[in-house]
Amino acid sequence: METLLEFEKYLPLVRLIYNKHCADCFEWEDFQQEARIVWYRLTEIYDERVKFGAFFKFALTNHARSIRRQQFADKRAVHLHTCAFESSQEGKDGDVLQIERNNFKREEGICEKNLFAVRENLPDFFPDLTNAELEVLCEYLGSETPFAHLTEVEKRKKKAMLSRSKTKLRVFLRENL
Repeated sequence: METLLEFEKYLPLVRLIYNKHCADCFEWEDFQQEARIVWYRLTEIYDERVKFGAFFKFALTNHARSIRRQQFADKRAVHLHTCAFESSQEGKDGDVLQIERNNFKREEGICEKNLFAVRENLPDFFPDLTNAELEVLCEYLGSETPFAHLTEVEKRKKKAMLSRSKTKLRVFLRENL
């Protein structure tokens, strides 16, 4: 049975698979760590009837392909929550978006068809918030806010204000969508 100390003699093979499959999505040290994990798992299930080098190459290549598939799946996940503006309009005679309530998914937040309705109705929501709540919500959403200079609140208070803002936003969205 091969030991982890003998891993070093297979580094050229690891480098070859790294260059072929994962050079653009992984750092070399990270891929070496992945290869060591594969190596360790293979040493536990290794059968003497097969050459270990071929067994390791096959398993590491499959692992590298799985990593690539996962990377591409993560990139595609962005497209699940977007849609073309034309495909999301559901109105007559130029009406503003009319969105069904059942499109709202609590676990995922706001679905793509509701996104445009939210953008149109959001300015009506801001007066319901205090300046501090608006500041914290804008900071949470990652946008610039003109209220940044008004208050410097503690982390605990920010979390409470963010929670209140989210609750008010949920109520507002349920009433207006």
